[in-house]
Amino acid sequence: MVITPEIPLKDLASSNASAHVLEDYRFDYCCGGQQSLAEACRSAGHDLQQVMIALDAALALGDTQPVAPTRTLAELIAFIVDTHHAFTRAELPRIQDLVEKVTAHHGERHPELNVVRDAFLALQAELVPHLMKEERILFPYILDFERHRQGESPSPPAACFGSIENPLQQMLSEHEAAGSLLKQLRRLTNDFEAPTDACTTYRSTYRALEALERDLMRHINLENNILFPAARALAADAG
Repeated sequence: MVITPEIPLKDLASSNASAHVLEDYRFDYCCGGQQSLAEACRSAGHDLQQVMIALDAALALGDTQPVAPTRTLAELIAFIVDTHHAFTRAELPRIQDLVEKVTAHHGERHPELNVVRDAFLALQAELVPHLMKEERILFPYILDFERHRQGESPSPPAACFGSIENPLQQMLSEHEAAGSLLKQLRRLTNDFEAPTDACTTYRSTYRALEALERDLMRHINLENNILFPAARALAADAG
């Protein structure tokens, strides 16, 4: 991969090494993946040359494997579900328990925890039905389109929602909402930096929130910038 100022963030996020650098610099490469590296640096106030050096070094020394080493949409969907959906489903109730405990014990001394809890619960309420809609409605529809393209089905799939653009736009909108809540959580937690008087559980809570953010960034990137454009192309080919 050649690093240039014009390269889109979504292309940089295609390998593990460069995705790590984008995450370290807090770039929104999932919902903001169409931005060029130069545009993202200007918006965030980062030095472009410094970021390019960091990316070149990461690609030279780090894990350059793709973030989703798959060939077909069926494999990509399986990877998303088995890796990212599974992680989110496991972590949400665990983090909820941590957030509730920390807020109950430290909320009086650190009132910002009450707002952190509310933002996390809003994120959880957004994500749980979102995953279900993808797995029960959108993903099976995309898989049917791929089977049709491969000649395994004589006609394109029918759906009650009309054009595939309708569920795609709904999922994109929900991704934006989740992304806004993640940014709010990062801001409320001072970049997930626990205060000096924080106990072990307090620190564990912030580490878990940051890990959830990192995984969701990769998860949403795969859908927004790889799966959904491919699904649009399949639908267009089918007429």
